Amino acid sequence: MSKFKVVTPKGASFTIAGGGYAYEKEALDPIGAEIVEAPANEAEFIAAARTADAIYAKGMPISKAIIDALENCKVITLGSVGVDSVDVKAATARGIPVTNIPDTFIEEVADHAMMLLLAGFRRLVEQDQDGAERPLGRGPPGPAQDPQTDGANIGLHIIRGGWRVPSPNAPRHSACGWWPMIPSSRRR
Repeated sequence: MSKFKVVTPKGASFTIAGGGYAYEKEALDPIGAEIVEAPANEAEFIAAARTADAIYAKGMPISKAIIDALENCKVITLGSVGVDSVDVKAATARGIPVTNIPDTFIEEVADHAMMLLLAGFRRLVEQDQDGAERPLGRGPPGPAQDPQTDGANIGLHIIRGGWRVPSPNAPRHSACGWWPMIPSSRRR
């Protein structure tokens, strides 16, 4: 029997779907912890998590009802940037810390941000629809109709995380020849 019980909702971990918990087990095996998957509906999750030492939420909402039912929980952890899915006030009232990973998926978010910027700049959706409606043999619109990216200015809207996402985007911007314009939060 394991020393500690970590309960998590059924479904993919934050690695590869169906990939198991190899990364998590690297940290948990040395302390004798086991990961138990529970159904992701509230009633069945409560039944499985009642005696858990820890909850690994993986995006499942952890409500006050779940928190109040926990008899032995020492920590609720999320593999995500925010803690919006946990009733932090209820956890705090019970003395259960809630943890997150503020720098997780930063590179992936930066990649997606650049993909969306380029898709919008190059009118990807419009081009795709135009291509689907175009009769065979008619070529795409000429390059003169497309705006050029080299030397363009782009604006970044920064929220709560400060430089976390824009910073990894900097090398991506320079590869496109773009100059980031970041508004100052100290403007009066």
